[in-house]
Amino acid sequence: MLLTATLQFCNARFLFGPVFVNFIELLYTFGSGTFEQHVICCGCSMKRAYWLLIVPLAYGLTACTGETSALPTVSSTQPTPAAEFEEIAAVTSLSEQTAATAGADDSNAAWIPQIEVFDGVEMVLVPPGCFTMGDDAGEEDEVPAHTQCFDEPFYIDRFEVTNEQFERFDGAAAEASHWIDPNRPRERVTWFEARDFCEARGDKVRLPTEAEWEYAARGPDSLVFPWGNSIDTGHVAYNLSSSSQTAEVGSYPDGASWVGAQDMSGNVREWVSTIYSFYISYPYDSSDGREAADDTESRRAQRGGSFLDDVQHIRAANRDGAYPQYWGSDYGFRCARSR
Repeated sequence: MLLTATLQFCNARFLFGPVFVNFIELLYTFGSGTFEQHVICCGCSMKRAYWLLIVPLAYGLTACTGETSALPTVSSTQPTPAAEFEEIAAVTSLSEQTAATAGADDSNAAWIPQIEVFDGVEMVLVPPGCFTMGDDAGEEDEVPAHTQCFDEPFYIDRFEVTNEQFERFDGAAAEASHWIDPNRPRERVTWFEARDFCEARGDKVRLPTEAEWEYAARGPDSLVFPWGNSIDTGHVAYNLSSSSQTAEVGSYPDGASWVGAQDMSGNVREWVSTIYSFYISYPYDSSDGREAADDTESRRAQRGGSFLDDVQHIRAANRDGAYPQYWGSDYGFRCARSR
């Protein structure tokens, strides 16, 4: 008999001191064959992680001593349509509140995306402007919603860094991608490896800050998703559309953000430069220590959610974080460039 046991933190959360922890969801799949077990991260994320259940002694005990060991199990259990529609309705209501408080001078529609190529990599220009960062109707780490402004333009990668690009620029990582197709996002990278890759790719290239990432995703309209305020399964690789795996970058062109950046929701969660801590909360302030480049111990933020996440966690305001030495099959990144 095939028994696949996966422990997955689900989306409901409860509070232990300052840290929000997910309830444990146990998924079993029965069939014929041999025993299999999969673990995709161990203690990695502040808000979402996967843990290994003690399995029958007949098959032995596997200990999780690192960040990630294998591909997440494809579960036959999906959220019920009714439950998903209720969640979508709640997120849509949330988005209307957010859009109403947007504090920018221009609209997303006023900007025409501009693509420039640097050393063979397409980047999109993000113009100066303001937007509402965070969401008062969102999760605890998204409040308070506040206005962020940019006086200078910057660039951000049009696509997540792919396996092909990572190899072409001699990227270095301890772990190989789980999915090795050239145009799939490069995953299983630590924050250090993502940071080093961006800095080595060219002059002025680096990881984006949280504020830069969210502005590029939401724009002056402060949208809930990069494409608008309503979920659309044809716009994003997430838990109801991904078949539990990454997609080639650019597979959902209708999900592009206002500046033309693609896959900013779903596919792989993206490392950014910013420290993620409940002790350095919003409003975002780049001068308060959260952008400390010499801090090698604090968690770093991840944005956008992944192919494993539900609709709540692929919102552009949603935040997560992991220790910089951790890696996962849904951890990827894109680079930014100062102009």
